[in-house]
Amino acid sequence: MKKHFLQLWCLVFWLYAVPLHAATFDHEHGLLDILLKKHVIMSADKTSSRVDYQTLAKDRGLMKAYLSAISSVSQEEFDRWNRKEQLAFLINAYNAYTLDLVVRHYPVKSVRNIGSFFRKTWSIRFADLLGQKRTLDEIEHGMIRKKGVYNEPRVHAALVFAAVGSPALRNEVYTAEKLDGQLAQAMSLFLSDRARNRFDGRLGRFHVSPLFRWKGDDFKAKFGSLGNLFITYAGALALSEDDVAAIKKEGTIIEFENFDWSLNDR
Repeated sequence: MKKHFLQLWCLVFWLYAVPLHAATFDHEHGLLDILLKKHVIMSADKTSSRVDYQTLAKDRGLMKAYLSAISSVSQEEFDRWNRKEQLAFLINAYNAYTLDLVVRHYPVKSVRNIGSFFRKTWSIRFADLLGQKRTLDEIEHGMIRKKGVYNEPRVHAALVFAAVGSPALRNEVYTAEKLDGQLAQAMSLFLSDRARNRFDGRLGRFHVSPLFRWKGDDFKAKFGSLGNLFITYAGALALSEDDVAAIKKEGTIIEFENFDWSLNDR
């Protein structure tokens, strides 16, 4: 009798415990990677991208499966991950929920049209993450940008607002293993886009995306100033040695361009 009971207990354990263990979170974010490769169209120089929202809407099943996977992660499980696993997870979650929000309301001319006068797009509480229903603002400002946690300003070249003016949405996911290289490349490519970021050597003046004004505190905390940030990415901005020397000696004027909120639709 005891033998049969033990066999039954082992069977129950195998049926339930093993599948749960096998279903631990995929840090390669495979489902989202499939969606991005299929529906994100990169420009030839990879400085910008567009999304085919019409075809993405037809992959709602795959999107729901990915969102279900990330929403099933508990705070306790998340806390056991290393810093890079956490940050890659949050970046991908933010971008995936942004895509999902657009698809839910498509067609729209701008992501800002999804919200209202009383509740802006980024204040809509719809994203299931770490046991709570959150807004995109909470994911970005309360989790990714929370002081003393990640302190990684390069994420601003990775988080996408579904707008033409925002940095390119990559056609691949962010992963812990590649995170440093991916963030460095994302920042470099964004600064290489002359439609949004450029330096006028004749006038000694930068014309850059307002993203650097909105998130200026993060960049200054890491680099000391926006000028130091731009010097760090001198190659992306095509700064000459003379430009760099002049900026170090005399400083520079920074003008922020207008932001194009048109939907980044194909």
